[in-house]
Amino acid sequence: MSAELLKEFYLKVQASKTLEAQAVDAVKEGPAAIVELGRQEGYDFTQEEVAEALASYTRTMSSELSDADLDLVAGGTVSNVKRPHDVVRR
Repeated sequence: MSAELLKEFYLKVQASKTLEAQAVDAVKEGPAAIVELGRQEGYDFTQEEVAEALASYTRTMSSELSDADLDLVAGGTVSNVKRPHDVVRR
């Protein structure tokens, strides 16, 4: 498996609201659920590869957050902030 397969899967997930909802649920359940969803969509990767990719993503995201973003994540909420799933895809 290459990182490219996971990237392809990620792009496919983002292109489909239904698949995106399934992926959100799978992420909550853990790597095994993500692997199963990937298999259902024709992708073959392991739990370890998924866990590594998620860890890498988390490290990347945490290093890019501003102090204000970190404050929001740490427990604050803002009602007028657009979340990624609120953005209309064209």
